[in-house]
Amino acid sequence: MLFRSLALLAVASLSPGCGSDNTEKDTSSSDTDTDTDTDTDTDTDTDTDTDTDTDTDTDTSVWTDSASGLTWQDPYLSETMMLPVAIAYCEDLVLDGHDDWRLPTVGEARSLLRGCAATELGGACTVDDQGGCVEVGPGSCYSQTCYDGCAEGEGPAPEGFYWPSELHGTLLGGLYGFWTSTAVADAQSGQWYVQYYQATVDSFNPGNGDMMTRCVRGTRL
Repeated sequence: MLFRSLALLAVASLSPGCGSDNTEKDTSSSDTDTDTDTDTDTDTDTDTDTDTDTDTDTDTSVWTDSASGLTWQDPYLSETMMLPVAIAYCEDLVLDGHDDWRLPTVGEARSLLRGCAATELGGACTVDDQGGCVEVGPGSCYSQTCYDGCAEGEGPAPEGFYWPSELHGTLLGGLYGFWTSTAVADAQSGQWYVQYYQATVDSFNPGNGDMMTRCVRGTRL
């Protein structure tokens, strides 16, 4: 089984002085000092900062694809993981007020592809769990077109990814494929993945290594 080699890239306090003279002054004018400290020690700034940070985190944690109606985790977790860990991670994820996240199917993962007609959903590569096939043997829907994808790093999104420009990506995500929940139907051990730096659709023995994970929620395609 063809598989593109993957590489992993790894990424005084100051204390105010206090003298005996100052202590005497503070004691003799205790009313004035106490009033000043009380007025100054307010938490207005802390409350405002907390509200602002929470709103920002919520707004940037997900992205909804208007073409498919699916909502995607964005940015994705910037580390690789084995398939069973990836499945559990998505199922346990609570994000943007929702807990129904899951690992995408191969068709859903392909629905994110942009700028590579051959491997976009509905293209010449017909690997798809809905309306296509998920076999890799002779005479199946899997072909060299699926594996070749398009020119590396020339997608329409920042960093050259073949996904919507609104999504975020890192170099690590370019070097690795992204897991799907779809198993290869005619192989004893194989799982479909999509690699977005070259728009590749291929399969991999999940016992042989890690890949990236981006969770999804919404009505299955």
